Amino acid sequence: MIDNKTLAITLVRGDSFTLSISNYKKGVKIPFPPDSVIHFGVKKRSKDSVYAFCKKAVIREDGTAIIQIDPQDTENLATGSYSYDIEYSNAERSIVRTWVNNKPFRIVVDIVDKVC
Repeated sequence: MIDNKTLAITLVRGDSFTLSISNYKKGVKIPFPPDSVIHFGVKKRSKDSVYAFCKKAVIREDGTAIIQIDPQDTENLATGSYSYDIEYSNAERSIVRTWVNNKPFRIVVDIVDKVC
């Protein structure tokens, strides 16, 4: 779940989560070029050198970027607070932009961790 005002994300440990990212300018959608590179990185502390996990977005035909968090990305993470950011670059990395920087990412306990 994402808070659209603060951009904080809360995720139950071991759950799937899909984040859809679109680019707009003056209310008009501008598709991402197919060679765009968008990374979603999560760290325990923003200054850590090691990621808890990092995902690369898939660019759909309509130019929307999809970040897919799979159960195995979070199933072994400790519950608690982390930080995330989202970075865009072109394929050559001659353009690099951090769109979302150091926002809260929280892992909460999974009550039903096996089929009941």
